[in-house]
Amino acid sequence: MVTDISSKIKSIIEKRQPLAKRVEKVETHLTFLQQHIQQLIKQRNNFLPELNDAQTSAKLQEINLEKIEADIRTNLTTISKLKARFSRHTLNIGVVGRPRQGKSKFLQTLTALTPNEIPDGSGQHCTGVMSIIYHQPEVEKTKGKVYPHSPQSLLEEVIKLYYEDLSLGTVAQDFEDFINRGLPALPSNITNKVDQAKYEYLKRYKEHYPKYKDLLNKKPIVPITQEKIREYVAQDDVDGKQVYYNYLAVKKVEIESKFPHSDMGQIAVVDLPGLGDTGVGDVERMIKVLSEDVDFALFMRKPTAGGDSWHPDADIDLYDKAQKGIPTIPLSRWSFLILNKTAPNSKQGDNSNNCQDLLNALPNTTMEFANCIIADCANKEETANVLEKILQYLTENITELDHKYALTFENKLIQLSKNLQAELEKASSVLQQYAYVSYDRANKKLVGKTFTWSFKFR
Repeated sequence: MVTDISSKIKSIIEKRQPLAKRVEKVETHLTFLQQHIQQLIKQRNNFLPELNDAQTSAKLQEINLEKIEADIRTNLTTISKLKARFSRHTLNIGVVGRPRQGKSKFLQTLTALTPNEIPDGSGQHCTGVMSIIYHQPEVEKTKGKVYPHSPQSLLEEVIKLYYEDLSLGTVAQDFEDFINRGLPALPSNITNKVDQAKYEYLKRYKEHYPKYKDLLNKKPIVPITQEKIREYVAQDDVDGKQVYYNYLAVKKVEIESKFPHSDMGQIAVVDLPGLGDTGVGDVERMIKVLSEDVDFALFMRKPTAGGDSWHPDADIDLYDKAQKGIPTIPLSRWSFLILNKTAPNSKQGDNSNNCQDLLNALPNTTMEFANCIIADCANKEETANVLEKILQYLTENITELDHKYALTFENKLIQLSKNLQAELEKASSVLQQYAYVSYDRANKKLVGKTFTWSFKFR
C-alpha cells in the first residue's frame, strides 16, 4: 500500500468539512426562502377572490410560484446529498453488481471478515440489506449497528413498492392494517415467473411478522456484537438453513472493523445488495445509496468459464441505472470495473480467457470506466492491489469531482434565482397599489442574499 495515501485521504476529508458547513448555510437559506414562497402563494390565493378586476386576477394566476417552490424542493434534495458527501469522515467505495459476481468474496478478502459478517451467497438465498463497513484501526473487536425500519417507513419504502409493481391496488395506510388484512390476489393477467416470485417474497412480510416485529419498535440504532451480525443481514445461517427474518425489517447495517492494511486511511466499503429478480425497489435503493453514501463505485463482473458476453438487459442496464446516482458527473469518472478471475481449481473453473474477451469487447458497448482490472477477488494480494489503485485514483481526482458536482448545483441555483426574480417582477407590476408590494420586495431582498453564496474550491 502506498504510504502517503492515508495522509492524502485525511487531507481531502479535512478540506471537505468547511464546505459542508457552507452548504448547510445555503440549505438554511433555501428552506427559509421556500417558506416565504409558500406563504406568498397562500396570500395570493386568499387575495384572488377579493379582486373585482378580471385582468389583474388573470395576471396574478400567471405568476408561476408553484414551479419555483417545486424547484426549491428539488434543490433541497440535491443539497442534502451534497452536504452528506462533504460531511463524511471517510471516503466511501460502493461495490455494485448482479448476484453471484463475487462482490461479497471481494469484500471478505479486503476486510478479512467472514461469511458471518458478509454473507457470500454460497447458499440459495440472498439479502437486500445494505452494509457499510468502516475501517477503524483502533477497534479491538468487530462490532455493528443495525438501523431498523419503523412500521411506517417499512410500509412506505418497501411494501408500497410491491403493491405498485404488482398492481395490487391501494396499500393500507397503517402497517398494522397491512398485517391484519388479507393480501390481495395477484391479478390474473400476471402470469410470468418473476412477478409470481415477487408476490411470494411480499408474502414473507405477513407470514413472518411475529419473527421481526420487535425490531420495528426498537431504537433508531441497535448495537450488536460481531457474532450477531449475520442474524440481521442474511436470510440463512452459514449452513444454508433459512432461519433469519430480521432482514425484513432492516434498512442498513454499519460494521466497524480493522482491515488488514492499516495504512489505507479513513475509508469505508459499501456492500450494495445484488439486483435480483424478486427484490422490488432494489434499483431505487441502489441509486439512493450511490447518490447519498458513496464517493466511488466499483463494478464487479465474473464471466462464466464456459463463455460469456456483455448483456444489454443486465450489464448495460445496470450501468445506465447506476449513472442516475450522480447524473451530473459521468459514471466513467467515478467508477472502476473489476473482471473477477477464477482459478482453474475453483468450482467455477478457469475463466481468465473470458475475462480478457470481455475486456476486449468493452469498447463496443456504451459502458466506460476510469479503469478496468482483471483480478482474482479471492486473492489477498490482487484485492489489495485493486484497492490501492482505487485510492490512488481518488486522491488524485476526488477534489476535481467534488468541484464539478458542486459547480453544477451552483449553476442550478443561479438559474433558480433568475426564474424567481422574473416571477417576482411580474408580481411587482401587478401589486403596486396593494399592501403586498412590501412583502414582495422583502422576498426579492431575501433572494439576493440567498444566491450571493458560491462554492470556492481553489
